[in-house]
Amino acid sequence: MDLCNADLFVGTSAGARVAIEITSGMAFDQSFKRQVEPRFQRKESMPAVDLKQWRGEIAVAKQRGGAPVNVLKRIGSLALNTPATSGADLWQSIVSQLPVHAWPQQKVLIVAVSA
Repeated sequence: MDLCNADLFVGTSAGARVAIEITSGMAFDQSFKRQVEPRFQRKESMPAVDLKQWRGEIAVAKQRGGAPVNVLKRIGSLALNTPATSGADLWQSIVSQLPVHAWPQQKVLIVAVSA
């Protein structure tokens, strides 16, 4: 069975990128080159985060204990309060990495979560 002929592609994060690559119509060898060759890579801007401090805050959130859902809520709160890359920068980074700029003919569902 040729994966490119599947009736439906579903993905989130890296899975969504794979779905878009597969349905782009690009040959697999060309798609692979786009993933590994430096000339096709774009450096993404990273948010300014003090990872040592963030790890410490996560440890404190865990140490406070309670039900797992409460621990996860505290960790989620830390993530939501972490400075993020601007939407415009993120958009440009993603667009530059897409093999094509048109929605595929096959059915593709991209799962997203709004925190």
